[in-house]
Amino acid sequence: MYPGTYAQSDPDRPAVILAKTGEVITYRELDQRSNAFAHYLRGVGLRQGDVVAVLMDRNSRFHEVAWAARRSGLIATSVNRYLELDDITHVVNDSGARVLVVDASLAHLAERLTPDVAPGVTHRLVVGGVVPGFSAYEQAVAGLPTEPVPDEVEGDLLTYSSGTTGRPRGSRERVGGGPISLDTDPYLPRGPLGELGDGSVLLAFGLHHGAPMYLTMAAHRLGGTVVVVEDFDAAETLEAIERHGVTHAMMAPYMFVRLLKLPEAKRARHSVASLRLVLVSFAPSAVPVKRAMIDWWGPIFVRMYGSSEKAGGAYITSAEWLSHPGSVGRPIGCTVHILDDDGNELPPGQLGRICFGDDLVDVGDVGYLDEDGYLYNVDRKSSEIRIGAEAVYPQLVEDVLVTHPLVLDAAVFGVPGPRSDMQVRAVVQLVDGAEAVPERELIAYCREHLTRAQTPVAVEFGQVPRSDHGKVYRRHLQSRHRTSAAALHVAA
Repeated sequence: MYPGTYAQSDPDRPAVILAKTGEVITYRELDQRSNAFAHYLRGVGLRQGDVVAVLMDRNSRFHEVAWAARRSGLIATSVNRYLELDDITHVVNDSGARVLVVDASLAHLAERLTPDVAPGVTHRLVVGGVVPGFSAYEQAVAGLPTEPVPDEVEGDLLTYSSGTTGRPRGSRERVGGGPISLDTDPYLPRGPLGELGDGSVLLAFGLHHGAPMYLTMAAHRLGGTVVVVEDFDAAETLEAIERHGVTHAMMAPYMFVRLLKLPEAKRARHSVASLRLVLVSFAPSAVPVKRAMIDWWGPIFVRMYGSSEKAGGAYITSAEWLSHPGSVGRPIGCTVHILDDDGNELPPGQLGRICFGDDLVDVGDVGYLDEDGYLYNVDRKSSEIRIGAEAVYPQLVEDVLVTHPLVLDAAVFGVPGPRSDMQVRAVVQLVDGAEAVPERELIAYCREHLTRAQTPVAVEFGQVPRSDHGKVYRRHLQSRHRTSAAALHVAA
């Protein structure tokens, strides 16, 4: 089953709705458009196993491009528009993409992916505008057949890590080559997400990330409607949930902070009664924030934990979470080991590297197990700030800062101090309309809840650089700080 199934049985059913514009793509349109592009891909010589890269996660054409690849034995990979150009180039080249499809709004990135930079790309297409060196997508597919290609077979997805702590890494499920069916799709929802299907409405943010990409395509395989939020806005999200009768949503913890910081009148304006399940992923969630969301929306949250490497994972329901606050759940089909830096296994309650399986696959996260076998993910190991003998994890500091009533968002990072020792600094974004908060007030607030080493020595005010899914780009903050420090040194 795939979009073609519902194009026959219920052709006018919405497959995709863009929340901001209200544009609707029906199953008939998704089926016909993806067929046309599949014929284009065959016509330019792509064969089973070749890769199509997509750099346009806010475009109504996204799913037709992805489905065109998957229904013709090809591999679709989505490129994160938030990455630095070097990392975007790395993803395009590392994936082996032969075709690149971009949104015209990303022309500033696309025009730099020239043949000398990405030599493996033989065909470049742009949707909705003009980019030098790219052909018009609309013209390329005009007049092509809207029936399936004769040799239609199951393709695949290639997903990349977010690149917040290093080069993005690719991971692929190798299942392609057979007939398209439910049985061959490893991305179909299991466990608590198993009810996602015919008649469900899935709210999704930022399709450049692997999880929303494969979950939205799973919804299409099961006959659901996908509501794509182009840019997260707390009030608009509440409105979209009510207007479209959203039943399922995939959200990041930072979104909950922004929802909770809305004025009470705005929070009460829209009903969320249609929601049956909210999948929480991407980053750890502050315990007070998660508890407040359960009080507001009910026990409908399922926290999923995994890695781009697909080494292992865990999930936890709201009921379990209330008994184990902060946990990401019990391991699913795998074993978890907590190791110290020397590779020794640590007992329950002790913080260390999270490793999966007999091969001890290290996914780069730090956490611990409790006595009941529940896993707690504290932060990324690469985000660790060493201050003397103490390891400081930015997520813990950020979780404290966002509980301040006037803080909407916060990011914490480490920089060298005046004597080459490390220091903790924070960038804080205040709620809309808030008057300036003295830096010393926020530092004092942190000091009430954190150790001396964890407390920021300085707080800046500004926008926090995050992906749609809440990943903080600490490298951007550190780079900006180094540039500012160098400028001050030169001026002095």
